[in-house]
Amino acid sequence: MVLVALGSNLGDSRKIISDAMARLQNFSDLPILKSSLWQTSPMDCPPNSPKFLNAVVGLVPQKNETPESLLKKLQNLEKEFGRAPKTILNESRPLDLDLIIFGNETRNSPELILPHPRAHLRKFVLQPLSEIAPDFILPGQWKTIPQLLDELQSRETVVLLKTATESPKFDWFGFWVHFFFGALLGALLGFSIWSQTASATSSSWMPGILLISGGAILVGLIASFMQEGFWEEFKDSSWWRWW
Repeated sequence: MVLVALGSNLGDSRKIISDAMARLQNFSDLPILKSSLWQTSPMDCPPNSPKFLNAVVGLVPQKNETPESLLKKLQNLEKEFGRAPKTILNESRPLDLDLIIFGNETRNSPELILPHPRAHLRKFVLQPLSEIAPDFILPGQWKTIPQLLDELQSRETVVLLKTATESPKFDWFGFWVHFFFGALLGALLGFSIWSQTASATSSSWMPGILLISGGAILVGLIASFMQEGFWEEFKDSSWWRWW
């Protein structure tokens, strides 16, 4: 198994981590293991650095993959997400990908050290890792991930944000509130248009009713569709998948 730690504290970190996980799937022969997303305090970073979003992914390397070839892919992926060459130690970055282990492979070169020499000391690695591999023992260690967490003395704070597969709950109450006020506005507009034309043409009530109700439904739906998250909810619905 290969373990890759993901981190981001620059830009839309939620989307970046989610998109990076999807890209990492292309490097695996089997479906990847994905931890939850964790917000963590910056450690050994420049003053006033934003908090990080962290996760860990487990994957099965493709045939003929080596630690060096995978490292190169990870570095290219970081660049695709906008990471610039490092100028300050531990500076903010849109995406950070650390190769934690590559099976039983060991390396000790300026470019790559395996297993990662500080993974067992990093709560932002151990906490997500405990979700996808709680009984795993890191190479060179003698204790499971939860045991390492229990004994770890660190100033880091980690807060669970969401699971990697969980989607935010759609606000249906807000949807109907948007629809109600949109419909009210549409009805007023429809009535205004009808009252002006009715006085000039002496038309019956029926066109007015149709105009008012049509305006109410149209504007109400437009207001509801503009609510944040509506289209994501719609695309995840059975109606959209069936279509």
